[in-house]
Amino acid sequence: MVGIVRALVLVGGLFGWASGVGAATYFVEFDNGKDGASGTSEQTAWKHCPGDALATETPAKVQLRPGDIVRFKGGVVYRGSIAAKWSGEEGKPITYDGNSDGKWGTGRAVIDGSEPVTEWTACKGPEEARGNPKWKSICWALLPKGVLPGTANLCEGEKLLWIAQSPPQPDPFYMDKIEHFYTVPNKDVTTTSIVDSEHLNQKDEHYWDDAQIMVWVTPNVTDKRAVTQFIPSENKIVFAKTGEPYRDRPEHYAMYNCVQIMARPGEYVVGASPEPDGRVKAFLLPLDGNDLSAGKVTVSVRGVGFDVVGGAAYVTIQGFRIQKMSGPARVEGVGIRAQGGNKETQHLVVRNNVFAWLRSASRGYGGVFIDKGRHCRVEDNRIFECPLSMGILVGGGSNILVQNNTLSRIGAQCIWYMGVSDSQIIGNTITDSQGTHSNGISVYQGSSNILVRNNTVSNSNIAITVERSTNVTVCYNVCRFDGGYAMADWGGCTNLKIHNNTLVRQTDLPALSVSSTSYEAKNNLVTWWAPTGEDGKATRNYHFQQSLSPSLFVDPAKGDYHVKAGSPVINRGLDLNYTQDHDGKLVPQGEAPEIGAYEYSK
Repeated sequence: MVGIVRALVLVGGLFGWASGVGAATYFVEFDNGKDGASGTSEQTAWKHCPGDALATETPAKVQLRPGDIVRFKGGVVYRGSIAAKWSGEEGKPITYDGNSDGKWGTGRAVIDGSEPVTEWTACKGPEEARGNPKWKSICWALLPKGVLPGTANLCEGEKLLWIAQSPPQPDPFYMDKIEHFYTVPNKDVTTTSIVDSEHLNQKDEHYWDDAQIMVWVTPNVTDKRAVTQFIPSENKIVFAKTGEPYRDRPEHYAMYNCVQIMARPGEYVVGASPEPDGRVKAFLLPLDGNDLSAGKVTVSVRGVGFDVVGGAAYVTIQGFRIQKMSGPARVEGVGIRAQGGNKETQHLVVRNNVFAWLRSASRGYGGVFIDKGRHCRVEDNRIFECPLSMGILVGGGSNILVQNNTLSRIGAQCIWYMGVSDSQIIGNTITDSQGTHSNGISVYQGSSNILVRNNTVSNSNIAITVERSTNVTVCYNVCRFDGGYAMADWGGCTNLKIHNNTLVRQTDLPALSVSSTSYEAKNNLVTWWAPTGEDGKATRNYHFQQSLSPSLFVDPAKGDYHVKAGSPVINRGLDLNYTQDHDGKLVPQGEAPEIGAYEYSK
């Protein structure tokens, strides 16, 4: 017997506490475990975890109790979704562990939302590929009932595949970047149709059958709709009603999920009309050199990895790789979801997990979603390649800490607080996230008493945004962006403090934009237009142009914005009562703090 195992008694058909006994450790191995086993040792592991709807026999009866640990074997792919519906106690959390100590199996346990697709058939002629000239390379398979174009989330091994799109995106991961859409006069766009004689000039009225369209509408969102009719004589596509098109500028749209436009390896299309048995037909241009018969292609069929339900408290989820979840709703395609309706999720810890290839049909809630949390921690996780999805979303609650996470290639907001109070966003690293609204860190909708400190954001949309919130402090962050603002305040904030940030824009334009009237900006090192230098003794913000970067920073070409010897910002900052800089170095190092996020020391 491994660990301290609780004695179990059968009470009302369920396993429950035996008087005076301690916490239990249970073991789960999806490949070789058996639900009829005891689950109390590595040798008697279960196939399914308690809380999985597919669990039978013993794990279907077990109720987890304070202090219980459920260990998953490292390196094993668990194909399921787990409801974490039981609560621990202070000092005795219920812990789901994905081999974080590395002592059972190899690497992380994997919670996977997909199933392999093995039965692929090569197209036998151009007609089977609807006339696509690459028909010899296209194959097809039947996907499970209920799979939609926006939720199939096909992957080939550990490579994300993408829906065929026209015009093609330079990076297909960012399918909704409007700068690569077709452009048409706004007079040719309504909420239900688009006319375009240049690109909608096909003769066959069935050409766009099963296809979908993305239309850029107010307020800077991309609505996705199925094509309901194509009228060749009018060069017109018809679809269900969208938001209002822009009327003061040209409009943008793109077509996708059409077999005829498949052109690049890795593209797929999912039929909108099911087969008689309910399954749907998918077409794929495989990546070069892969054998599809080996089951390397997967389709996502589950929406959530761990579902912390009903306001469960004192739950820890650690050490997993959670991947390939997908679904049509924003609350699906989520790695860990804590949503208890009107109940708060308290003392949830999400630690040291990896999240990848999570997809929602449109701007899903992504890696970690906490709704009405209290005293929750999300720390030391890695989240990457989540198309059309967010990284970490907290909607309401208090005392939330999001700390030391690494996020990259996130398709929507990376870290987003909405209506959160008394909370912190500290030490996170965000890179290469450029989808629509894919801002690095956002604090919105009545949030209060929020500290945004020591984060590094580069190559995202706007690195930090705030609006309609109170007592928000943004300090010692390093933000670099190639296009627009590095930080933007959209207004409505009270007592916004912007201190000691290094905000770099790769053009000689303002990196900081503030719309609120109640704010304080001091000691910031910011790219700007002329003139260069400090903006005043009471604020000590230092504005500079890109040509001066080499005289200020150690190696700006490589993203190293530590101040170098001789920099004019050394010992020029105001004492704002901070004790550590972006790196944790003592402030001040000299007679006064530096301007910007880094202290200089020899």
